[in-house]
Amino acid sequence: MSAILMYHSVSDHFVAPGLQVRPATFRKHFEWVREAGYEIGTVAEAVAAPRQKRLAVTFDDGFADNLPAFEWLLTQHIQATLFVCPDVLGTTAAWATRPEIRTLPLMDVEQLRASAQAGIEVGSHSWSHTSFNQLSAEEAESFLIQGIKWFQDNLNFRPDLLAYPYGHCPSHLQAAVEKHFDLALAVEPLSALPFRLAVPRMPALEELDREAFLLQLQRYDLQQFAEPPGQTTNPAENSR
Repeated sequence: MSAILMYHSVSDHFVAPGLQVRPATFRKHFEWVREAGYEIGTVAEAVAAPRQKRLAVTFDDGFADNLPAFEWLLTQHIQATLFVCPDVLGTTAAWATRPEIRTLPLMDVEQLRASAQAGIEVGSHSWSHTSFNQLSAEEAESFLIQGIKWFQDNLNFRPDLLAYPYGHCPSHLQAAVEKHFDLALAVEPLSALPFRLAVPRMPALEELDREAFLLQLQRYDLQQFAEPPGQTTNPAENSR
């Protein structure tokens, strides 16, 4: 019963319900999951062991207000993964339709580099924040390659993980994605793609109280998406 949390902005300057959480709420989420018995680790660990009570923490877009949240996570020895689009680093979230989000600043290259050096895992969010629903297979592969090259040239590593902008990827892009990534993250389950290329994540929202938050974790339990319908669970594995 593993799951993956998804955050965007973490700020007391709360202007965007559905996209932001306040720092106090953010910290409370981790009290709740620890009380519920979740072990917090990496995305790869959560996906590899969907029957175990594991949790992974992800952030999309690289909002500058993530930096204090990263500092707190590292003091708590909590691993987190950040997905960024190189094309928009150091700017604002101009792709957003809501004006209060469009002005939120994104971290720059130096802040991203410092976060990676401090221990935050960094993954690809494609080259730009263009919806994959708008791309041909050739365009999608070009964006993926451009992003990978940027990471190699500027951060000296090749990203292992991909998160789709807006959380969507149509089936005609499957070959382009799996050519470059073994693991890709969505938001809602994408039935047209295999699990490893459409791993769902739970939006961790400000408005969820403890009960609703833990119920949502059950809804996004990776075991139900990772295993074929009708496959039974091994009781011995569940007892680990």
